[in-house]
Amino acid sequence: MRVRAKLITGEMVEVFPEMLETLIATDRVRLFNRGDRWVVVGRDPVRGRPCGVYPGPERRQCWMTSLD
Repeated sequence: MRVRAKLITGEMVEVFPEMLETLIATDRVRLFNRGDRWVVVGRDPVRGRPCGVYPGPERRQCWMTSLD
């Protein structure tokens, strides 16, 4: 399934989801169609883009243990 997107150049394209992720990561997409609506990159939530750096302490711990 391809996704319709508008690049920062104004060009409309249809790309596979993997390519869309690359275009978003390289700041080359202005908006894309999610099926029910257009998503504006930089304004709307986009999966895979961090919202910022967490300033608090690291609380994650490794839970794996030896199975011996």
